[in-house]
Amino acid sequence: MLSRVIAKKSGMFFLRHSVDQLLPVRQFVRRQRSTDPWFDKDSRAAKRSTRRLERAFAAASRRAADPACSDVTAAAAKVASAKDAWYSERRSYCRLHHRKATEFWQAKLQSESGPRRTWRTVDILLGRGRIPASTAIDVEEFIRFFVDKVAKVRSSTSDAPPPVYSSLQSGVSFRQFSYHMV
Repeated sequence: MLSRVIAKKSGMFFLRHSVDQLLPVRQFVRRQRSTDPWFDKDSRAAKRSTRRLERAFAAASRRAADPACSDVTAAAAKVASAKDAWYSERRSYCRLHHRKATEFWQAKLQSESGPRRTWRTVDILLGRGRIPASTAIDVEEFIRFFVDKVAKVRSSTSDAPPPVYSSLQSGVSFRQFSYHMV
């Protein structure tokens, strides 16, 4: 019994060591982004449906691009159908999002009691009064960085030979391309 426990623990150690080597633990910072105040359960459901149809379109595209696909015509029809459904749902989600945002800001502006509060709401809506992204760098330094970078690239490639382009053979055409081919 004791030998079984030792063997099990050593096996777990080996397994954990192997997994840690293949997939080392990495720490990352996840910044929680606040949602828009008008993002409610209807918006969440519409977004979830849109993402589900996007994944269905991606899956149909992968299946159609698979060399083992037996019926290319049917697969292409499924891809087109999935794309149409995704685009339609995406347009519907965008309209819903726009409508909810408009209703929220209209209600917010109409509920304000005085001009000062109304203008404060307008400033928030327009993004005024926020702290600048960074005060450590000014516009001139930012522009100088990119001007210097472009100058360095130009100087390092000035001695390079011009690019060589080859022509296609006659009869070769480019009819269909998919990002799965890359």
